[in-house]
Amino acid sequence: MSQSSDPDEPAAPPAAAPRRRRPRTASPAPRSTRMPVAERRQALLDAATTVIARDGVRAASTRAIVREAGMSLASFHYAFESHTELMRHVIERVLVDEVHSVTEVLSGAAELTEGPVTLPELLGAALDAFVAAVEADPAREQAILELHQYALREPELADLVKAEYAAYDEAAGGVLEAAAAATGTRWTRPVGELARYVVTMTDGLTTSWLSFRDPERIAAAREYAVAGILQFSEPDPDAAPREGAPGPDA
Repeated sequence: MSQSSDPDEPAAPPAAAPRRRRPRTASPAPRSTRMPVAERRQALLDAATTVIARDGVRAASTRAIVREAGMSLASFHYAFESHTELMRHVIERVLVDEVHSVTEVLSGAAELTEGPVTLPELLGAALDAFVAAVEADPAREQAILELHQYALREPELADLVKAEYAAYDEAAGGVLEAAAAATGTRWTRPVGELARYVVTMTDGLTTSWLSFRDPERIAAAREYAVAGILQFSEPDPDAAPREGAPGPDA
């Protein structure tokens, strides 16, 4: 058909030149896919610990953890088979750190043995150091309590809490033995039993501080705790006297 010659009809616009399509390139892979598995696992563990400390265990879903780590959800399964496996590693890490921290805190009271010291002073110093550690980082202590409860509800994880308390008992037993040796004292009950008693009391001090944040309340509880332990002590007639030492009940 011939082109119209009507002068009132607008001329057709010139045809646009075809656009050159840029060759498609693959999107850069997420950083997590290029990370070694060990590094990826570490990053996810760090992220999970951060989420739990900040928002609590309930908030530590797989999606929240990978978001905190800056990873894709798919990358999670290159590092862990399941959320439960990840939480096992988180709990193991946190509890190992906690046992190490408590052991250091309680053992630090042994520095008093460099000079004359009484058994009440030694026990009081150990409990004071423990409470000070709780006061210094209550969010951490609360996260640990939440992890305890989470582990106890998961049959696959309950063994972790038992292992943790076995380590606490061992640390407390070591402190009791050192305190007795330093003050010419002996215990009237097996040290293992007394260690569990001490750990139970420190649990109570922790929850009391987290609940009330009341120094006077904690100070009173600490005084009763020391008195409760002392009732199971007596002077050791076979202990070698220490020069200048005032004895266990001075």
